[in-house]
Amino acid sequence: MKLKKYEKNKGITLIALVITIVILLILAGIGIGSTIGEKGTINQAKESNEQAEKESIKQKIQADVLVEKEKKNRSLTHDEFIQIVNNGNYGTINGDILTTSSGYEIDLSELYQGE
Repeated sequence: MKLKKYEKNKGITLIALVITIVILLILAGIGIGSTIGEKGTINQAKESNEQAEKESIKQKIQADVLVEKEKKNRSLTHDEFIQIVNNGNYGTINGDILTTSSGYEIDLSELYQGE
């Protein structure tokens, strides 16, 4: 009885290659979308950075106000508060909105409660 020899194909078929490329493209699309999309990692990092800078400026203003309150040993008027913010060169004030040199807007009414 003769045994038949079977040849083994060594290599990747074209279909397997196309399927692999399609899967890689899908994964790349998902990865890029989650990185630069509207709620992507990059936008979240920018928003976090903006929030951190705003909070830093708020804390600096509050520290300046606290120092001035201690010097005067009393609460500050609204005009005195605005003068402290102006002297700190934090940005420009329009009404109760401080626009920083970085373009961030901070509501000063959050910091001054009319004591």
